[in-house]
Amino acid sequence: MLDSWSNYGGTLDISLADGFVPELGNTFDILDFNTVAGSFAEMNLPALEDSLVWDTSELLTRGALCVGSCPAGIEGNFNYDGTVDAADYTVWQDNLGLSTSALNGNGSGAATVVQANYLLWKTNFEALASGSSESAPEPTTAILVLMICVGCFRSCL
Repeated sequence: MLDSWSNYGGTLDISLADGFVPELGNTFDILDFNTVAGSFAEMNLPALEDSLVWDTSELLTRGALCVGSCPAGIEGNFNYDGTVDAADYTVWQDNLGLSTSALNGNGSGAATVVQANYLLWKTNFEALASGSSESAPEPTTAILVLMICVGCFRSCL
């Protein structure tokens, strides 16, 4: 990770590995830095299939290049995987007192990882957990329950 990246200018050339075809929703973390100033003079990005487009809006904020729109940040989602879970707590714990760049812009806004970031994680983790109790069971759970019911029915015959 670079501590700072200032006035880099130049050209950003991105190429894809042989045979790799990006899909809608793919996010690539290509830059890591604590602070940044300036911009690329030119960006050469590979052509995408169909009507897909590159989103460079997060490139100079969190170092991400996305296919389609970059996902919105969720406070407490420190590993930027789309959900607030135990893995985010680990990111907070491992980086306590260090630069907030590790939180991918989803923290309290302090310069370092602090207790307030934990409270963001805790609030959103609890909100997700309380909301999940009202949802329908996952299909695999429903199938498992159905198989148990069928098994019990057969053993009664």
